Amino acid sequence: SQQSRTEVISITEKSANPLEAYIRIFNFKLNELHSISPLFLSEVQRYESVKNFFNEETAKRSQYAMQFVEACLEAGLFRRDINYELMLRVFDITGNAIMKNELYREFKLIDIIYTINITYIRGLCTPQGLAVLDEAIQRINKKKP
Repeated sequence: SQQSRTEVISITEKSANPLEAYIRIFNFKLNELHSISPLFLSEVQRYESVKNFFNEETAKRSQYAMQFVEACLEAGLFRRDINYELMLRVFDITGNAIMKNELYREFKLIDIIYTINITYIRGLCTPQGLAVLDEAIQRINKKKP
């Protein structure tokens, strides 16, 4: 939605670096997921046109993801010895496997997304990036009830 895009832009402008922006946007998007039902996710998988839409969105996200990776590399937050194109493909495959195996029926969608994203991001970080990541996560977790 336009409101969501506006919030993402605002978060990006207020963040000290791309990794902090990612964590803040990630938290914002996680909060939006509270309203999604596992039944909805199950039903959506049945419609080819909806799957095609999500595939197109995935392609757009991959483009933004590479821009994020490049910004983190320039800032010294991500390691340079990683094949990021391969990592993004594995990340997409992981998402598809989660949907295909309907893990959202067994685990909360928020827990799945948080666990997968934080695990992947931590593996990409330099020591400096880990410090930024851990600080951003701590700040967000302090704000939660």
